[in-house]
Amino acid sequence: MRCRTLSLLLAVAAVALSLPQSAEAGRPRVNHEAMGRQTFTSPQVNPIAVSPDGTLVLVAATTSSLVDVIDTAQGRVIRRIHVGIDPVSISFKPDGSEAWVSNHVSDSVSVIDTTSGSPGYLAVVETVQDVDPAGVTLFDEPVGIAFSGDGSQAYVALSSRNDVAIVNAGTYTVTGRVHVTNQEPRAIAVKGDRLYVLAFESGNKSQLSACETLGDDTECTLDISNLLEFVTTNPNIPSGTKNIIIDNDASYPDRDLFVWNISGGLSDGAVPLDVVEGLGTLLYGLVVGNQSDTVFVTQTEARNADNGSHLDVLATLQNRIFFNRMSEVDCTGPAGNPCGAVTLHELEPAPGSPVGLPLATPYGIVIDADDNLVVATAAASSRIFSWDVNNGAGPGKVLGSADLGSIPRGIALHGNTAYVLNTLSNKVSTVTVDTNPASGTFGDLSWNPVDDITVGADPTPDPVRLGRIAFNDANASNTGTFSCASCHPDGNTDQLLWRIGGDCSAAGCPAGDEPRTTMPVRGLRDTVPLHWDGALGDPFGGPDGSGATGLPPSQTSDGDTCTLTNQVHCFRHLVEGALSGVMCDQNPSCAVGSSGEAGQLDDTERGNMAVFLENVAYPPARSRAWDDVPSAGSIAGFQDFFMDNPENRGSFLSSAANINDPETCADSTAGCHTLPLGVDSNSSTLGNFDVPTMRGMTDRYFQFSVGLTNTQEMLVGMNDGIDIGPFVGFPPGLISSIAQPFGTWTEDIGFEETFTFGVAFAVFDAVYGGTAQNNFQLFEEASTGYSGALGRQVTINSATAAGAPSSEADDLLAPLEVADERGLVNLRGQGVRDLGGDNFAPILISYDPDSNPTDPYKVGGARLSRADMMTEALAGDLVATLTAQLRSDVSEATPMPLLSVPGASCGTPNLPNTTGSDPRLPLLSGGNLSMALESKYVTGADEVYLDGAPAGVGSGIVVTGSTPVCSDAITPDEITVTLAALPSDGPHVIQIRTGGLLSNELPICVNQCAMP
Repeated sequence: MRCRTLSLLLAVAAVALSLPQSAEAGRPRVNHEAMGRQTFTSPQVNPIAVSPDGTLVLVAATTSSLVDVIDTAQGRVIRRIHVGIDPVSISFKPDGSEAWVSNHVSDSVSVIDTTSGSPGYLAVVETVQDVDPAGVTLFDEPVGIAFSGDGSQAYVALSSRNDVAIVNAGTYTVTGRVHVTNQEPRAIAVKGDRLYVLAFESGNKSQLSACETLGDDTECTLDISNLLEFVTTNPNIPSGTKNIIIDNDASYPDRDLFVWNISGGLSDGAVPLDVVEGLGTLLYGLVVGNQSDTVFVTQTEARNADNGSHLDVLATLQNRIFFNRMSEVDCTGPAGNPCGAVTLHELEPAPGSPVGLPLATPYGIVIDADDNLVVATAAASSRIFSWDVNNGAGPGKVLGSADLGSIPRGIALHGNTAYVLNTLSNKVSTVTVDTNPASGTFGDLSWNPVDDITVGADPTPDPVRLGRIAFNDANASNTGTFSCASCHPDGNTDQLLWRIGGDCSAAGCPAGDEPRTTMPVRGLRDTVPLHWDGALGDPFGGPDGSGATGLPPSQTSDGDTCTLTNQVHCFRHLVEGALSGVMCDQNPSCAVGSSGEAGQLDDTERGNMAVFLENVAYPPARSRAWDDVPSAGSIAGFQDFFMDNPENRGSFLSSAANINDPETCADSTAGCHTLPLGVDSNSSTLGNFDVPTMRGMTDRYFQFSVGLTNTQEMLVGMNDGIDIGPFVGFPPGLISSIAQPFGTWTEDIGFEETFTFGVAFAVFDAVYGGTAQNNFQLFEEASTGYSGALGRQVTINSATAAGAPSSEADDLLAPLEVADERGLVNLRGQGVRDLGGDNFAPILISYDPDSNPTDPYKVGGARLSRADMMTEALAGDLVATLTAQLRSDVSEATPMPLLSVPGASCGTPNLPNTTGSDPRLPLLSGGNLSMALESKYVTGADEVYLDGAPAGVGSGIVVTGSTPVCSDAITPDEITVTLAALPSDGPHVIQIRTGGLLSNELPICVNQCAMP
C-alpha cells in the first residue's frame, strides 16, 4: 500500500489507541459477522479488462466489492477476489504482470498479481492510497486508471477532487497530482507520450442570463437587484424574467478533453499540453487510435438551453432532451498544440425525425487494432453497436447493434472478440466482431445469450436493483433516447440548469416554467420535500410547483399519499411526475403507457423505481477522519451554521420590511436548512420556498435553485470587489472579501467548488457572523451515516510489515481495529498464506477479539496476533489485504438514525410552531447532563457518541414517547440523552450509534459558546 506517510499515520493510531478507558470498557461487543450492504451508485469507467495476452478477463463487480477472473479458454469464472468497496475500473500494466482496480468508496487502488506462477497469483498484493495526519483521504473517489508506456507511472483520476494522481508504479506511492480545471475527471487513456483525460461533467457554456454586476449588460434579464431579491425575499425571483442562455464569450470556459505530455514521466503540478472544447455535457468513454492519435469520445449533449427562453415549454424539445453522440478529435497536430478539429457524430436522426434504433447514453468504447472500427455500448438502450471509422460523418454510420443484458457499461476488445459487462444484470456477454473491412459483413456483431457468464454476488434486493435498471433505462422516455439517469448520472447531478415543467409557486411570478438546477438523488431518504418548491411530493402542503403532473402534491396514482412515515409514496409521486413530465412526449399530449397512467413504464417498474430512490445511499463524507473526531473547522462550522449569535448578526435582515429575522441558517421558522438533514419546507423568510438536500454541496460548483451566484457576471463582479453591499447597507467589498479566502475566480481556473461555495455563502455569513470556510468544512465532514474508517484498507506484505511493531501496516490497522471494536465497521480480508513448504493457498481473515483477545485474527484455520501476521509477512509467508466493510446489520432496511431538537420540524406557515419560538440547541451547564431531543430510527439500546468517540460508561438514551410536537401528524420519538460527565466548555457535537450506523451530528453547547 505504501502511503509513505508513516509519521503522519502514527498520529492517527495514537489517537485511536489512547481513548479513555471509560469510553471503551464495559460495552457489549458484537461478534464478528458477515458484510453488510448499501446501494451506492458509484460510476464505472472501463470496469472490464482483458490481459495483454488475452487469457484473462477481469470484471469489476461493483455492488459485490469483488473482481471476478474469467479464463477466456474455459469461458467461466475461475477466481473471485475481494477488493475494496465499489470497484469501478480495471487496467492492466503494459507487461501484464499486474491489474490495478480503483475502489470508489474505499478511496484506494487494489493491485492484483497477474503473473502466472507467482505465490500471490490472482491475489491483492498491494494497496495504493494516500491519507493526511488525521487519516483523511487525499485519494478521494478514484475512477479511471492508465499507465505510461513503460509501466513506471500510473495515473488515477480522482473524480471528486478534479485531480489526476501520479503514482510510482514500482513503489506504489503517490508522488504528485495534476489538476483538471473542470468537473469529475473519470475516463483517462495513455497513447505514446500523451495522457488524455475527460471531464465527465464538462458543461456546455449554459447559464442563467444575468447582467454585469452594475447592470451595464444590455442583453441581460437579471441584475444585482434580482440577486438581492433572491437572497432576502424569494428564490423564485418573481419580479424577474429568467432565461437559460449559452454564453458564447470566448473567455467563458468549456473544457472537455485535457492532454498532458508524459515523456520522461508526469510531474506534480504539470499544466496540460492542450485542452479541447466543444464536446458534450456528459463525457462517458474515451479511446485513442492504435495507429494514429485520433481520439473518440462517447457522450451526451444536453439541450437544456434549447427551450431556455421565458414562456418556452418542454414540448419544444420533442421528447429529445439529449443528443446521443460520439466525438472524434484530431490530435495528430504539432507537439505543442496537437489537438485540432472536433467532429460530432450523431448516433440518431435529428429531433423531429423518427428515431429508428435508439442508441441512448453512449458509454464504453474500444477500437480495433487497425483503427477501422469503433465498438461501443449504448448503456440506456442496453445495446452494443459498431461504427465505421472511415465512412464519413452523419447518421447511418452505425453498422451493427445487438440487444444485450441490462445497462452495458464496460467493454473490452481482444482481436475480434468483445467482452461486454452488463452492469445491472451482472452478466458478461461475449460478442464476435467482424473487424475485416473487406469481408462484406464488416461491423457485424454476433452473440449468443446462452454463453453469458454471471459475475459478482450482487447483494442488492431485487426491487432496488430492478428500480435502478428502470432509472437507467431509456425506455422510460417516449422516444427511448434518454433515461432518468441522463440528468442524474450515477445518482448525482449534471450541474445544469433546466426548464422542464416546474411552476413558480409564489405570488407575482410570471407564467411559464421555472429554470431549476438538477438535484442529486443520492441520500434522498428523510429529505422530503424533494424539490426546490415542493413539486412532485410535499407532505407539508403549502405552495407547490407541481408542474405537469396533474396530481395533488402528495397523492400517487394508487391513491396513497406522501408522508414522512410513508416516504416511498413521495418517491412514487416523484417517479410519476417525471414520467408524465420530462420523460414524456408533450406534443400534443403525454401518451398513456401500459400502466394506464401518463408516461412509460408499468406499475411494477414505477414501484421498483420508487423503492430504488428511497434506498440510494449517500457515500461516506470525503473529509471525515478515520477515528471520526471532527476537526476544529468542522466544529466551528456547526457552531456558525446552527448556533444563534445575535451580537455578530448583520443588521440588514432584522431591519428590512416584511422579512423575518432568521437567527441561523438552520432556523426552522425562517431559515432554510433545519435539522437533522438541512431540509426545510415553506420558509417564511424566502417566499414559502422549500429546500431539498444539501448533501454534496462541496462536490459541485453549481449552487442554489437557479444558479444565480454561479453566473460568470456575478463571479467576475465578486472578484473585482463589486458586490451587493452598496445596495443593501453592507460595507462595500464585504461580500467579496468573505469569498476571497477561497481564492479568486478567473477564466483560466474556471468553476471551482470552493470559490463558488464561498460566493454562495458570503451573503449569509455577513448576516450570521460566521465564515464560509467553516461551513464548507462542516459539509465536508458531516456524517452520512458511516464512520470515517469505512472502506479503508491495509495490505500486509514484506514491505508494509517492515519495522513492526510500528510498521506501516501496524499503524494503519490500529484505528481500524478500534472502529471494529466500536461496532462501526467489519474488519475482514483475503490473501494467500504459506501452509508449509511454499504451499501457498488462499485464506480469509477476520478480526474477532471477542473470542480470543490475545490472538484476535482468524487467518484461515489459525488464530494469530497482529505481531504474528507481521512476522509471517516479513518472512514472505503471508500477503493479505483487510478492508473495513459495513457491518451485517447495515442494509437498505436500516436507515441512518437522526437527531434533532424539539420543535425543529415545526414552525412553517402550514405547521404552526407550538413551542412559541425557534427551537434552541441543547445548553448544558450547572451540572446538567441531560437533554431532551427528537429522534428517528433510535431504539434506546443505542450508544451516545461525543465528538466522534463513545461518550463513556454512564452515558445513555431513554426513549420517552412519540407524542406529536406539532399540530400535524409528525410524531418523532422523544428521547432523553444523558452524558456521564460534562466535556470542556464550548461547542461540541453528539451522535447516536444504531448498530453500524452513526446519526447526524447535533451541536450542543457546554456552559457558553462564543463565536470564533
